[in-house]
Amino acid sequence: AVFSEVSRHPRGQANMFFIPAGGMRHKKTNHIISGTSTAVATVLIAVALAGGSSNQDMHWTYAKLKTDNTLPSDCVRDFSFGLVEFQTKFINCGDQDSETTKSYSEDGCKTALQAGSVNGNDLCDTCEESGISIQTLQTGAVVAGILAFVNIVCRYGDDSNDTWKRIFSTGCLWTATIFSAINLATWGAGCHEQIKKYISDVDNVPPFDGTDTVEISTGFILTIIGMFFAFVAAVVECNTVGGTREKEHVDLEEHEVERKKEQAKSEEVEQQAQQQEEADKPTV
Repeated sequence: AVFSEVSRHPRGQANMFFIPAGGMRHKKTNHIISGTSTAVATVLIAVALAGGSSNQDMHWTYAKLKTDNTLPSDCVRDFSFGLVEFQTKFINCGDQDSETTKSYSEDGCKTALQAGSVNGNDLCDTCEESGISIQTLQTGAVVAGILAFVNIVCRYGDDSNDTWKRIFSTGCLWTATIFSAINLATWGAGCHEQIKKYISDVDNVPPFDGTDTVEISTGFILTIIGMFFAFVAAVVECNTVGGTREKEHVDLEEHEVERKKEQAKSEEVEQQAQQQEEADKPTV
């Protein structure tokens, strides 16, 4: 809505101050902000999805185990967990140096994670389920982001009544935000939690000495950032009105400008009349 405040001019004339709501005056600027935020969010979420679907450098959880004195002191077992598969390496462990990559869905996953009496059965099963769920919703978030971006670009150059376009782009952005939030919760409470439990169990199995690291990694962090940008874009887009309401505000502003011109002209005529009246007064 457009709110107005009425004050009285010294000469008794009404003075209107129109205050636009929802960023109407800055519609195009808002579209630039929401469009840029949407593009950034979509790219980050897409990269987290594509990169996280392999172990590479876009893993979602990173873990590391150090060893005791039965192996070189700088021997480390390194883990990179993605959405579909994981990679484990023995680094600086002499003859035991090796690298293994396994998908959560294959039998070799559980074999590769076997360490003494500790197995990776729960980890493989949980991470497989988490990965499938996240890939589905992450794909939905990317599609929603693309649709929102295209719609925002169309809105940028459209001065017609665009209420439904605003609702559509806002809905897409909220979808991307919510899907991303669900994915973060799914990974954090599912696969990541199982990884922490597994590492905690393994670090008590020789030759490991209980020194371990488990932390969220690149794919997870990119999704957090992408979700933030999607949220910002959703809020800005939701509050960017246009069409008829925008035109109404422009008309009100133009009316106010014309009113001020007429007021100035009237004051000028009145002042000239007063000057003429003073000039016509007889001198004593």
